[in-house]
Amino acid sequence: MRKALYYIILFLLAIQCFRATAQNENKVWCFGEGLGVDFNTIPPTVFHPQMRVLESSSSVCDANGQLLFYTSGGFIWDKNGNFMPNGQNLSGNGPYSPTAQYPYNVGSSSSGVLVVQSPSNPNQYYQFVTDAMEDATYRAYYSVIDMTLNGGLGDVIPTQKNIMFADSIEEGVVGTYGADCHSAWILVRHRLVSNVAAYKLDPSGVHTTPVISGVANTGWGKMFFNKTGSRLGMIFNTSAFDLYGFDKASGALSYTGSLQSGLLTNQGMQFSPDGSKLYIGGAYGVVQFDVSALPNIASVQNTRISISDSLTSAMRTGPDGKIYFTWFVTQWLNCIHQPNVTGAGATVTYHDITVSDSMINPAELGKDVVILPLTDTFVTVKRDTVCKNLSLTLSATRADCTSYQWNTGATTSSIIINNEGVYWVKGIKDCSLYLDTFNLRFKDINIDLGPDTSICKGDALLLNATADNASYYWQDGSTGATYLASQSGTYVVIVTQNNCSKKDSIHIEVTEPSLKIVEPDTIVCKAQSFTLHAIANPESNFQWNTGSTASSLNVTDSGTYVVKAINKCGTYYDSVKIGITECFCNAFVPNAFTPNGDGNNDILLAKLNCPGSSNVVFSIYNRYGQQVFRSNDINTGWDGTQNNKLCELGTYFYYLQYKNRTGEIVKKKGDIILLR
Repeated sequence: MRKALYYIILFLLAIQCFRATAQNENKVWCFGEGLGVDFNTIPPTVFHPQMRVLESSSSVCDANGQLLFYTSGGFIWDKNGNFMPNGQNLSGNGPYSPTAQYPYNVGSSSSGVLVVQSPSNPNQYYQFVTDAMEDATYRAYYSVIDMTLNGGLGDVIPTQKNIMFADSIEEGVVGTYGADCHSAWILVRHRLVSNVAAYKLDPSGVHTTPVISGVANTGWGKMFFNKTGSRLGMIFNTSAFDLYGFDKASGALSYTGSLQSGLLTNQGMQFSPDGSKLYIGGAYGVVQFDVSALPNIASVQNTRISISDSLTSAMRTGPDGKIYFTWFVTQWLNCIHQPNVTGAGATVTYHDITVSDSMINPAELGKDVVILPLTDTFVTVKRDTVCKNLSLTLSATRADCTSYQWNTGATTSSIIINNEGVYWVKGIKDCSLYLDTFNLRFKDINIDLGPDTSICKGDALLLNATADNASYYWQDGSTGATYLASQSGTYVVIVTQNNCSKKDSIHIEVTEPSLKIVEPDTIVCKAQSFTLHAIANPESNFQWNTGSTASSLNVTDSGTYVVKAINKCGTYYDSVKIGITECFCNAFVPNAFTPNGDGNNDILLAKLNCPGSSNVVFSIYNRYGQQVFRSNDINTGWDGTQNNKLCELGTYFYYLQYKNRTGEIVKKKGDIILLR
């Protein structure tokens, strides 16, 4: 039974918490060799912008998700794919080279482009760019883009162009909004020195004196913030990476600890949207850590779990809350669909978005624009008299606020009330505050269709919604006070009385009586434990021909077993025949073979003398742990090749798995020698 006020929508609180991090502003991605993904459609639409860049890039949309411009750092294009007049040959991330293999921009500054909305003008954006290490200049620059210029298509302000703000740094720049919500922090890593410099951007501009924080390791490393900017990760071209806390008020980093991904190299990092998980991608695969255990770094290390064996060079969280990842040379974006969920529940799929019809080089997937949240307050007041339910749920229309405070003392996003009166709620998310107040009075209608239930096939249930001086409207348009229900479904009635309406519903399932012994006629190995299970619908009392009254029965002898089920719909029978026999099983894999084409011992075959076995998996691995052969057919063996090429001589390792007649999974592994 589900009751609801017909006009309950009148009292949903109008909390409109401001976004702490941009979503629509990152609805369109431009990256790589002329690749683009528009997340405004479902599924996302692939398009081909003018930009071709080896590594870092960024693209910016307005608050409605419409593309404003995209940039490789050295060059900026407007939404129509044309260069901004002053947005060419900018410092940082590579020079213009029309004759290069990658025209327009051969920028290779890894993670070297960052766009931040101006704290003083929402129509302006700061572009921060670092030199590629190949250029051996090791500097960072910023330019200011004004979207009111060039007829609304945007342009770089000539007097605020190519301003160097940092020297002797590694390539790569990251940023997040400040604790006051009217500023941002821009972080770069000093070259040959173990520290990170945080430059503050506020309404007065970029501060020239940075906040310096010591870090655990010297050398180049990509940096990544979590969604709220409270935590920073730093990966290296090894399996090691470091975690830091970030104080958004002071700009200082605090070392949390170092972790090992177990991958050959780290190439990409992403925190889950809720900040509880951390993903590292590289060669060969993607691993997940549960960082909710921090600051206990050892506990976090123990949560490491592999969720994909795909080569990974780039990762980015989409506006849909999913994490997309890919490899240097590929045609597709793979996807982690539920990154807030632990382990396999994160649900990894491959080739979700085909971005090209040929192999391309998406070394990076672009970087989010940093949007500054602005504090605002909005107050609504409502006064109404409504139909009273047994209880009324008041819910905030936005469920993503970080805190709620009701005048009742509750701190949840919704409350249940039973009394009329004045109620208010304050919703806060980072830098946004909204307050709603309303005065509520109740009218009541007594209606109860009863709890959800079931009936037997051929029966019917009379639903009664009778009330004094009332009118009725059922789900099929009928208007009687009663309704005879004989089919499965949800039945809904709206009762109107004295200008007040109330709705009630009931779900009815029509039960098709059934009885089944789950196990089929079969032969069971002697001395094997075997149990029969009877299931019936609806709930029943059981009786076996052995005298047992349980729903399950242990079987030790051959014979026919009969069960009877008695329930509200009648009496039903089922039976099964069980035979008892001796069972033997043996598996053998040779320890060497000579695939030299002489007709003798050319194929490595597993021998499986196990009647009734199934689900065979026979795999061969080289000394690096790479799979060179796999078969699900016991009669198909390995000919000593991989991808039609002869494998090296030496020792390999096999893995044989099958299910025997009893249903037990049997595993056998060992080594074999490939000779000529």
